[in-house]
Amino acid sequence: MPNIILAPNADGTTLDFTPSSGGAHNADVDDVAGADDGTTIDFSGNSTGNDFLGVDDVPGDFDTSTSFVVEFRSALSGVVDDTIIMRVAVFEDNETTQVGTEISHAAGDHSIETTTGGVDTAGDADATTWNARKLRFQCNRSNSGMPDSIAVQFSAGDVDVTYDAAATDDQDFAGTRAENSIPPTYRLPSKVVGY
Repeated sequence: MPNIILAPNADGTTLDFTPSSGGAHNADVDDVAGADDGTTIDFSGNSTGNDFLGVDDVPGDFDTSTSFVVEFRSALSGVVDDTIIMRVAVFEDNETTQVGTEISHAAGDHSIETTTGGVDTAGDADATTWNARKLRFQCNRSNSGMPDSIAVQFSAGDVDVTYDAAATDDQDFAGTRAENSIPPTYRLPSKVVGY
């Protein structure tokens, strides 16, 4: 089955992070995880923050998804005794309905590194639904006393979708032609009396 990697390409409604470039949020994390360009979306708030970002459209031969894998690149510094979890998940366009399982990095301070989720088979959907879906980038924090002065960075994120391809017109024609390839039956002329 074919697959397509969908990266952020549009800003959603909820945008709690700050883009390092000063421009669109999606442009700072639109790289395929593992090949990021150094721009980031950043967060240092004292409560949980979310960025919802639309993703690329699926290709024209997309029929229905069968599974997907989410991955992201992140960095975190400044943790003392607070619990900071960095998460990415697929959401429907409404930004409230999560699709499948979120993936998270909860190892404390770390330099830029990649986190990859497992194969998720939830939420099989058609092209129209996938074209409206979003990735939620989240810094989830639980403070222990005074909040730590943290610096959260996401530098890339994507969702790798495996799908069933729709039959094309050429495929349909070829199949029909093969099914109708039996040669026609010819009728021999009747015997003429008198010869």
